[in-house]
Amino acid sequence: MDDEAALDRLARWLIDQRATIDIPGHVTVRTAAGAYRAETTVAIDHLLLSPFAAHDGWRISTKPTFLPSEHFSSQARFRLKSAGTARGRAIYCHERTALEVVAGLSYHIDDNPGFPVLITMIAFRTDIASNAYLRHRTLVGAFILKQYIHAVSEKIGRGGHVDLDLAARNQEPYARELGFRNAPKVKGLRPGGLHLRQEASPAQDSGRGG
Repeated sequence: MDDEAALDRLARWLIDQRATIDIPGHVTVRTAAGAYRAETTVAIDHLLLSPFAAHDGWRISTKPTFLPSEHFSSQARFRLKSAGTARGRAIYCHERTALEVVAGLSYHIDDNPGFPVLITMIAFRTDIASNAYLRHRTLVGAFILKQYIHAVSEKIGRGGHVDLDLAARNQEPYARELGFRNAPKVKGLRPGGLHLRQEASPAQDSGRGG
């Protein structure tokens, strides 16, 4: 089974079992008054069990996590470490069996309520060189993480869709596989890289969508 077919199967499972899996129920969003503005804090700690033979589950967490240099690029490690860990702006996907991080991402919530939730980095594994299974693992991990960002977007009233500011153009094929497409122009938003969007699924905000 190729990666695209595997992601479609995973997306279908997430939609069909959405009530049981309840990703939004495992995303805690709190808003409190800060020194200058309201501050949104996100916390996630969820063991997502899997029915698939290749994966028995994933631990999704906003807990600050060390990323080995042999597994992730220096840019990805820096972006996730400096993303605002106290407010849950970096999320990590740990494989349940291997007990290692297979993907991570960082995101930004702008003060402007008209701006979408913006993923600023998707940290794919870099040690996958011509290893199809390892590539599949990190792609699946990123896909899983994206579902939680859709839930954040929905909970804070940003529409459920998620935008991506893609700085590394060599990762565009991965982003397309995850379901991202060219984003509409958002007034006042000036991404530094390629601006992409993943719409929320009509059936569930955490689906793969179009």
